[in-house]
Amino acid sequence: MSTSNPSDAAISNSPSYPTFEELFNVRTKVTPSTAGRRIFWELNGPFPAALHVMKDIHSPTSLTPYFSNGTWHPISQESLCEPKISSVIVSVTQLQNWESDWKDCHMRHGELGEAQEGRRYGDLSDYDPNGDSDREEHLLGCCGEPRPRKKNVKILVKAASGTFVTVHDYLSTVHPWLMGLKEDITKAENVWGMGDVSDMMVNCNGLARLMITEKDNFIARASIIPNPAPRIALQTQVESPQGYRPVMP
Repeated sequence: MSTSNPSDAAISNSPSYPTFEELFNVRTKVTPSTAGRRIFWELNGPFPAALHVMKDIHSPTSLTPYFSNGTWHPISQESLCEPKISSVIVSVTQLQNWESDWKDCHMRHGELGEAQEGRRYGDLSDYDPNGDSDREEHLLGCCGEPRPRKKNVKILVKAASGTFVTVHDYLSTVHPWLMGLKEDITKAENVWGMGDVSDMMVNCNGLARLMITEKDNFIARASIIPNPAPRIALQTQVESPQGYRPVMP
C-alpha cells in the first residue's frame, strides 16, 4: 500500500528551475517580474504589516495591503522574477560595503594626524590576503567604534513548493531577517555621518543584492514614467511630375 503524498508526486513532476547563481554564472540576466516590481517594502514593522502592493510599478502612492482580512494579495503566489528560479542567496549592499566604507572614513583621521578616541591597531585573527585591502597595519577601532568586521551576512531563499521562488517565499524569508539586521544597516548607512535614515525602504530590483533607500527617494524614483521610445519616421518615395520626393508618413 502506497503512503506517498499526492502533492509529493506533483512536485516531482514539476519542471526543475535553476538557481539565481547558476544563471548568473552563465551570464543570464535575472530581473524582477512585474509582480516583484510592485512590492512596496518598508523596513519598519513586522511581516506582513510592513508590506504593500503598488497598483502598478509606477504608483507608489496607490497601495493595497499585502495581507488583508485573512487573505494574501494575489501577487504572493506569482514568480518573483523572470526567468523563474529555484533559490537565491540574498545580501544587503550597505552591509557588504560597511567595512570598506568604515576604513575609508576612519583611515583619513590618522592621515590628518587627528588623535581620535579609541584609535587602535592590531592583528586580524581572520585576516584574508585576498579580501582585505589593509595589508600592513590593521585599524581595529576609531572614534569609539570597533571595526565592523565581516558584516556581509547572507540568507538563502528557497522555493517553498519545491518549484520556483514566489513573491511570498522571498518576502516571508527576507523581511524578518532584515528587521533583525536593522541596527547594523542603520549604522552602515550612516558611516559618513550624514544623519540617520528614519524611513527606510527595501529596493529589491537587484534580487540577490538588496539596496536600502530612503522612502522619499524610493517614491520619487518609482513615480517616474519613462518616455516612450521616440518614433523614427520612415521616408517613403512618391512620384510627382517633378520626379521622386520623400514624404513623411
